[in-house]
Amino acid sequence: AMRLVLLVLVAATAAATATATARDAESCSAATQECSGAVETSYSPELGHCGPRLPPLTVPTQGAADVEAFTLEGRTYLAVACHRNSTSNAVDVDSVVFRWDAATSTFVAAQYIPTHGAADWEFFQLRDGNVERSFLVVANNRDARYNYEIDSVLYEWAADAYGSGSAAGGGFVERQSLPTRGAWDWEFFRIGELQFLVVANVRGNNGGSGDVDSVVYRWEAEAGKFQPVQHIPTWSAMDWEHFRVGDDRDFLVVANNFQGGKYEVDSVVYQWDAAQARFERFQNLSTVGARDWESFRIAEHSYLMVSCYRDSAGAYDLDSGLYRWAAEHDAFQAVQHLPTHGGSASKHFTLQAGRHLLAVANFLGVGASSNAESVIYEWESDAADPAAQPGFVTLQQLPTQSAFDWAAFEIAGRRFLALANFMAAESTIYQWNG
Repeated sequence: AMRLVLLVLVAATAAATATATARDAESCSAATQECSGAVETSYSPELGHCGPRLPPLTVPTQGAADVEAFTLEGRTYLAVACHRNSTSNAVDVDSVVFRWDAATSTFVAAQYIPTHGAADWEFFQLRDGNVERSFLVVANNRDARYNYEIDSVLYEWAADAYGSGSAAGGGFVERQSLPTRGAWDWEFFRIGELQFLVVANVRGNNGGSGDVDSVVYRWEAEAGKFQPVQHIPTWSAMDWEHFRVGDDRDFLVVANNFQGGKYEVDSVVYQWDAAQARFERFQNLSTVGARDWESFRIAEHSYLMVSCYRDSAGAYDLDSGLYRWAAEHDAFQAVQHLPTHGGSASKHFTLQAGRHLLAVANFLGVGASSNAESVIYEWESDAADPAAQPGFVTLQQLPTQSAFDWAAFEIAGRRFLALANFMAAESTIYQWNG
């Protein structure tokens, strides 16, 4: 029986006000969260005690295309990629790194970073000899002149960085510019001692056919920077996902969104060839307007979930697909279809007692409205009937506004989901109340 333990909306416009700073009218601005009403208390079986529920909370954003949660020096951060100003549609706007403030139980703006149509942030920690260095890299999609062939930028954490708009306590400073073409996503990964970044390029300046290479970069310690090592043909690539099958097989899968006027274009799985030190095509997967891949494991099985946005006829009510690795066929096979409405992204996360959840972001609602319901699914299998097919079932539906991306994270034992709302003036944080 499904347990009636749901995600509680921690952020609500009616319960929290955000006063934007006047620093930049076209930036993804900071805000002071003034929360009204008494702090509620409730029993949390997960925490095992009665305690205060966090006050209502949102973070002010504009054109939020991505939210990246990470922990650094014991503090929790959210980096939000602000793609455009919600009023003027200007794309040369600041994106913001927010920091959790335990005293007020809110996220506060820690640093503004100039970006150009930002579509993604990727946080990673790089091993450089005996030193671990922390980085953020932004995918800059285009500038105000519709120039897609612009640099994306790699930033490094500096504990003593007090300039560049950062608050006391450290900040990110620019380390390297990386040439990209309509960049939409970055993925960092390791294979043995090798450390890589791969960018998903959507388009160049020579038209929107989608035929553009994406690029794999490798960290070169002697040069102290990332160097391009492989170009991979892609078609309006919007996401890369690295994953491993077994102990020694490394793969990349790309979400190909559009090719030559059609959204019906295969996405591709590539396998790492250690002898050639490059990725080779391994398997084509049939997708429609693919925007995102999510990889995860449940028990001994490896899964891939694709989010499908739209088809060539303009329909957004599409099935997105779940694939499982079939060792006997040495390939991924489709095992479940989940209905999506402008599917933008999914995020797998776990709760206590081995519960597996999947948050699916729906960009559009009924009649192509930005008011859509996104869905939290829970993995369900019948241990009493081994023949029964396991799969995801609906646990909860959440009202969202042009949902674009999810981030799952934990603070002091509390589980959260942050959602990037593209068309809203704020993005939302949900708390697990179970």
